[in-house]
Amino acid sequence: MKCESCKINDFEVEQLEDEQQKPYYLCKSCFDRLENKALRPLEFFNLTAIHGHSSHLHDDFYDYETGEATQPDIEVVESEKFPFPTLNKFRIVWTGL
Repeated sequence: MKCESCKINDFEVEQLEDEQQKPYYLCKSCFDRLENKALRPLEFFNLTAIHGHSSHLHDDFYDYETGEATQPDIEVVESEKFPFPTLNKFRIVWTGL
């Protein structure tokens, strides 16, 4: 199973936020970024699409329109390589146009 955040690496960490929510399945790098509020925009989008609003993905920590980390505890690395999806990108994926 791939990491729910980057969708590149295999998951290595199962992070349970609380017993009422579905656990996060993350690689170690994404787990570290999640814990430090430093997800890249696409990683934030991917996790929010699965888990919705949660304490780790709260709007105090991320801009919901851009996916940018607003209060990271560590540097957000290579965020330009993982941009927030645009509406046009969704149109291409869903319609094949």
